Amino acid sequence: MKLFYVLDYVSGYGGVETVISDVIKKLISNGQKVFVLLSYPSENNKWEETLPNVYYYSSKDVCNETYLIDRAIGLAETMSELPSPDVIITTHVPATTLFAKIAIGSRSNIPIISWLHNPFFSDGLRYANFHWCISHEIEHKLSQMRIENLKLKYIGNPISLGVENIMPIIGNQYVYIGRLENKQKRINLLFKTLSMLNFNWKLNIYGDGPDRRWLTNLAKMLKIDKQVIFHGWRRNPWNEIEKISALVLTSDFEGLPMVVLEALARGIPVISTDSGGTSDLIINEKNGYLVEKNNPEKLKEAFEKFNFLNENELIKMSQEAKESTQQFSTDAVVNRMLESISLLTGKQGGK
Repeated sequence: MKLFYVLDYVSGYGGVETVISDVIKKLISNGQKVFVLLSYPSENNKWEETLPNVYYYSSKDVCNETYLIDRAIGLAETMSELPSPDVIITTHVPATTLFAKIAIGSRSNIPIISWLHNPFFSDGLRYANFHWCISHEIEHKLSQMRIENLKLKYIGNPISLGVENIMPIIGNQYVYIGRLENKQKRINLLFKTLSMLNFNWKLNIYGDGPDRRWLTNLAKMLKIDKQVIFHGWRRNPWNEIEKISALVLTSDFEGLPMVVLEALARGIPVISTDSGGTSDLIINEKNGYLVEKNNPEKLKEAFEKFNFLNENELIKMSQEAKESTQQFSTDAVVNRMLESISLLTGKQGGK
C-alpha cells in the first residue's frame, strides 16, 4: 500500500520525530510504500535523511492570515506530482487533517487517519475517517467530541525494547530529559519541590529551549544551582548518563511521553505528574510514582518515598519498569496500525 504521512513543521529535536521515523521504517520493512510530507525542512533534518520519499509542501515564510490555505494548496500541488495514496495519515497537530481534506477535495474517497501526539484538538479532526490514539486520555477526549461516525483505536506509542538495561542507583540521582519550556513542562514545579527536600540529591538536565536562562536563574534563586547541572541538548542523552536513580517529569500535559517509555524500557523508574498519557505508563509505586499535577506537596511525598527504598525494592521497581513496556514494542504498535488500515480499506494486512 501507498501511505502518505502528512506533518506540519517539526524541529527535528523531539520525540515525535523519533516515533514517526521508527514507525515508517517498520512499515517499509513490512512491504509498505511510505511518503513523508513536511511543510518545510526541520531545523535539525538528520531524522529526515534516514527516510526515503520526503517531500516539502510549503515554506517557513507564511503569514498567519494565509497559513491554512497556503498549507492546503501546497499539499495539493505536491500530492498531484506523486502516486495516488491508498491512505493519508495526518499526524503531529490537528490542522494537518484539515490541510489534507482540503487538498484532496470533498469528493475524494481516499481515507484519512488522524494520529495525534498531543491532547489538543480542533474541529478539523471531524474530516478524518479514523483516529489513532496514543493514550487513553486522548481516546477519552476524542470520544467526547461531537463527531459523526467516530472511529477510534488505541495504539500507544512505539519504543525499541532492544536497549541496554541501566541499573538505577540508590542516592537520588535524578535526570530530566526534554525541552526547557516551562508552560508545558513545569520545570519550576520540579525545582520548587526539590528545594523542599531535606536529603541530598542531584538533578542532571539534558535538553534546551526558550526558558533555559530563566530556569538557570530560578535555580540560583532557590539556592539549588550547585545541585542542578544543565548539559544542554544531546542527540543520545542515554549514552551519556552514567548515574541515575529515576527519571523525573512534572508536565501539566503530555500525549504519551517517549522519554518516559525510554526510561522504563531501560529499567529506570519514573517520578511524574499525572499529565495525561503518563497514566498509561506509570503504575504508582510499581514502576515509579504518579502524582497529581501542580501539587508540590504530593510531589515531595513521592520523592521522599523513593528516597526510603532499599536496594531490593529499587531492583524490583526496575524490573517492573522494564516489564511494563512490552505492549509498546514497535512491532505491536505497527500491527495495531495495520489492523485498522485493513478495516478501513478492506485490504488484508495493509497490503
